Amino acid sequence: MNASNGEITSTTRSELPIGGRRARHDRVVEQLEFWPDCGGGPLWAPDGAPVDVASLPLPEDLRSRVRTWNARYEEARLPFEGNDVAWLAEGKVLLAELRHALSDRLIVVTEPWWGKEPNA
Repeated sequence: MNASNGEITSTTRSELPIGGRRARHDRVVEQLEFWPDCGGGPLWAPDGAPVDVASLPLPEDLRSRVRTWNARYEEARLPFEGNDVAWLAEGKVLLAELRHALSDRLIVVTEPWWGKEPNA
């Protein structure tokens, strides 16, 4: 870390937790959590606030599909309540597309049914 301006200048591949953000190489990456929910989501800021997909640099088609998918959220769709295989599969596809479109952010998951974490 450069003490004069607070920038991370390390070029190692390791990650350093920094208050909801992680350092990747020589830049700080915002971390978002992927979790669908009623009235919010599927992306959440480190402080637990929902992230408005309209505020993100996403193609309008992806933004619309994410909103539509999340609006169909019900507890019964998740593996511990029921198991809506098609809805879960669509969520995995959307998660992959969000990770690609928001490659400057790290999107993490907390439940195993969303798949593996990306390489950091």
